Amino acid sequence: MPVLPDWILRILDEPITQLIAAITAALAYFLELGALPLDARFLIIGACLFIIYAGLLRQLWKWMARTSRTVWVPVASLLLTLGCCILGIVVLHLTCTYHNITFLMKSDPKDAHSTHLSFFPSRYPSKLRIELAVLQRNGARLGQHSTGDCGNADHLVDMNTEADGDFDAVYVLTNFVYPECFNVSLRVVGPPDLLRVLPRVEPTTTRLIWPSEYSSYHLKFYILGGLLCVFGLALLYWRWWSLLKKLP
Repeated sequence: MPVLPDWILRILDEPITQLIAAITAALAYFLELGALPLDARFLIIGACLFIIYAGLLRQLWKWMARTSRTVWVPVASLLLTLGCCILGIVVLHLTCTYHNITFLMKSDPKDAHSTHLSFFPSRYPSKLRIELAVLQRNGARLGQHSTGDCGNADHLVDMNTEADGDFDAVYVLTNFVYPECFNVSLRVVGPPDLLRVLPRVEPTTTRLIWPSEYSSYHLKFYILGGLLCVFGLALLYWRWWSLLKKLP
């Protein structure tokens, strides 16, 4: 009696499954994804997603061809396409944040002088030093400011305040790791463009994703997810067109 069901063994015998396994093994053996540039990681993972999607769709068609429930073929194919698109966006977002610290900066729409900073850690412990400074021009200074945890009560940030003055503030986060989260709310007395935020990360292998970078990467997630949907719809169109041509 086989250890695995027959349908799983048939899938494992398919060339597309063996190709996916070979690509996955090569990535695991030769590459350290955390050491690669983010764009290279996106391309590698995006290519794997395309191959996996094509393989799953092919297996779905072959399985449906053996059954009499042909009415479910287009529905199942569309659901698989939608699910892979959503999964692709989620996987790419996780790729961006897994090894890196994400830094988001938002201004208060009701008060241009108030700013809200959020820091989201990677899956590996790191030390984050956050330096806030206001250029001493036109009487500008650092007004009211406060810090806080934005994670749950079971994962509090180990934070130490090294400086807290009218022109600068320094916060050091030790063993900063997911699912912790750290917020800084502050107000600048004077022109808000005189504020400077200088986060520094240790070890250097952990990268800091700046707000402008995160917005750019976020757009790439949806572009790649959209391309996956277009690729899937093109495959579905080709499939049904080839079947219609065979009809008498």
